[in-house]
Amino acid sequence: KTATLTVGTPKVTDLQILQGERETLLAIAKGMETHSNHPIAECIVAFAEEVEGVEISEYTYTMGKGATGKIGGKSYVLGNRKLLQRDFQQQAICWEDNYSKQGKTAVFLADQTHLLAVFAIADTLKEESKEIIADLKKRNITPKTVWQTINNSL
Repeated sequence: KTATLTVGTPKVTDLQILQGERETLLAIAKGMETHSNHPIAECIVAFAEEVEGVEISEYTYTMGKGATGKIGGKSYVLGNRKLLQRDFQQQAICWEDNYSKQGKTAVFLADQTHLLAVFAIADTLKEESKEIIADLKKRNITPKTVWQTINNSL
């Protein structure tokens, strides 16, 4: 349950660099996300704290998809698969499936010719959550059982 077992705020848990240099890609992502107050944007900015964001022109945000912008006339996108061009869809689906199985959300950085990076975003467990889950299991109570009990009582 959000904020009961988890911290309650998303965090970048993984970054896969597919094309380019880590520092450059982080600077692009940070530059894009500083224009937004979305929780995912905030966690990417925090993750990229070691770099200075680059100046983004023609920034636009599309609700439910992500952001687009230009750096020196070159277009970039940062968001979910819906924002990516068709050429990147199959590769993006593979990343989404992989991270989804881990309870994570994939956020993609791409230019017009390459899928550049994949950020995995997740709400992380509180320190004490592992102890709580272990205690429940000792009592033969599994998280699934708790959830089913709650749902059946509604």
